[in-house]
Amino acid sequence: MDFLPVWNYDEARNAVKSLEMAQDGYTFIPSFRGEPDNWDTKPPFLIWLQATFIKMLGPSEIAVRLPSALAGFASILILFFFVFKRSGSLAWAFFSALSLISFLGYCDLHVVRTGDYDSLLTLFSTIFLLSLFRSFESERATRWILTASVFLFLGLMTKGVVILMFGPGILAYLLIHRKFLPIAGNYRYYVGIGLAIGIWISYYFLRNYLSPGYMKAVWVNELGGRFTDSLENHKNVFWYYIFVLLDAPLFLFAPLAFFLFPKEADKKVTTFLFYLGFCVLGFWLFLSLAQTKIRWYAAPLMPLLSILIGYSIHRIIELVQVIKYVQRKSALLSILMCIVFFFPPYRLVIDDMFQKKESRPGWEFARYGWMMKNLSAKYDAFSVVRENYNATIDFYAAAIPIKKAVHINTRYEGDYGAGEKILFCSKSQFERMAASYNFSILEEMGDCHFVKIIHIK
Repeated sequence: MDFLPVWNYDEARNAVKSLEMAQDGYTFIPSFRGEPDNWDTKPPFLIWLQATFIKMLGPSEIAVRLPSALAGFASILILFFFVFKRSGSLAWAFFSALSLISFLGYCDLHVVRTGDYDSLLTLFSTIFLLSLFRSFESERATRWILTASVFLFLGLMTKGVVILMFGPGILAYLLIHRKFLPIAGNYRYYVGIGLAIGIWISYYFLRNYLSPGYMKAVWVNELGGRFTDSLENHKNVFWYYIFVLLDAPLFLFAPLAFFLFPKEADKKVTTFLFYLGFCVLGFWLFLSLAQTKIRWYAAPLMPLLSILIGYSIHRIIELVQVIKYVQRKSALLSILMCIVFFFPPYRLVIDDMFQKKESRPGWEFARYGWMMKNLSAKYDAFSVVRENYNATIDFYAAAIPIKKAVHINTRYEGDYGAGEKILFCSKSQFERMAASYNFSILEEMGDCHFVKIIHIK
């Protein structure tokens, strides 16, 4: 979990905010560099968790990433136990869990491997949707409505409005399966879900009261801005998320689930599959219509698709085992088919996990963190010269001195004094430095140079 330094933009910014919250106390308004953060307008539930782990473990990559990692592990367990309890099929449950791990986008940076919002959101949205389905089917719906409402609220407090994007798919399922009127007549849904949404909306008004301008920033960053405009050049084609999901070859098995169940299939199974299908389709359509498209936005779809994939693989193996020729060797055949199905996507995931850090997008910012950690073991004071926005520098400059007696100064280019030790990771900075100063190179890694100023030329 700590092989890679914290990644710039979302993770590093979250790390800075959670460190400041751990030092200054829990608040409704996360701060960045000591000021209310209206650039990242998401509610603070993830930041609260990260601040808690920083207090327990100290400021580190592990503390920042532990909520995401635990959420990813919990999502796998939730899939397994829910499917097994729902269907009684150990194979379907097992294949569903394995399928989730096969999604490269799920196991990659910005979801379960870094301290971002999406792993936690995916866990909460999955529990919300599965609990809501149980409430539709159960005679004792109250506890499932309560569970769904709690995790809806947690999802809203993690990444705002995103979890509500499943709403159209849920509504379509209820209407087509003629369940809407009975559900609409149950006041418990209004109490539970209404209370969850009401408290969440109240948070926004409270934060806007405490930090004027917040609601305007929310509109730009979370609501109309991302839907109607392409923010930060994240524009792509309508079918973009299909290509994202195709990073996991098993994704192609998901639609097969609707063609593989037998004629005498348990109605509980078929209604469950169709419910998942409507949820996936509705959420995917919402994402695809939005102008801002980023690959990790598809993460909440992956557990739902994994259940469909798990069912398809389970049914394919069942159908093959019916063939007389293979009945005597059904166990061996099942193992071989599992290898055929899961080896290719797992190899992609493993190759990505062991990809060289230098070849990853964003390394040009994250390498500062790598160098700062290494230098802090050898030097008791140095300066880091920043060129652009880089929250990775901010996090390590604040975190390292808490654990070690090291003074780290962050600055932009300017005049340097004799004897000053400076880290910079830009070829252009190096050229400007060489033109103006005599210096000795103490450490270097690629374009990163740690130098000691001798005198001005």
